[in-house]
Amino acid sequence: HITAHDLKNPLSILPMMAEIIQKNKNNPEAIDKMAEQLKDAGKRMTKTITDLLDSALQDEENIHLRLKSLDLGKLVEGVVATNLHLAKNKKQKIDLQIEETRNIFGDFQRLTEVVDNLINNAIKYSPYGKSIVVTVKEKTNMAV
Repeated sequence: HITAHDLKNPLSILPMMAEIIQKNKNNPEAIDKMAEQLKDAGKRMTKTITDLLDSALQDEENIHLRLKSLDLGKLVEGVVATNLHLAKNKKQKIDLQIEETRNIFGDFQRLTEVVDNLINNAIKYSPYGKSIVVTVKEKTNMAV
């Protein structure tokens, strides 16, 4: 919450400053002043993001996996369901193909994050109106 707030403040002034610059095209002093304020806002955002990334790296070192037996097919099915609205916004179709799989041993939350990221990126970077195929199968005692 604090990080979002710290980023929102300098970010919210950017459009306002751009508008002021557009209105003061013939006033180099005003443009220079706005440019300095934009640079300061950018530096604050960069520092906040750097601090956030550093904190995330420290958190990663302390990650404790909660391993348990889970059905990967059901996990992927749930993630696909939560992303259908994004695909529909781009007139995309997600074709989910789940072959017979066994339970795997893994961390439900972490695996959900990984699969969500993969599907979200497929939607984001696939062209408008395309089909996205998501397949879950077992291959040589590995889930793929």
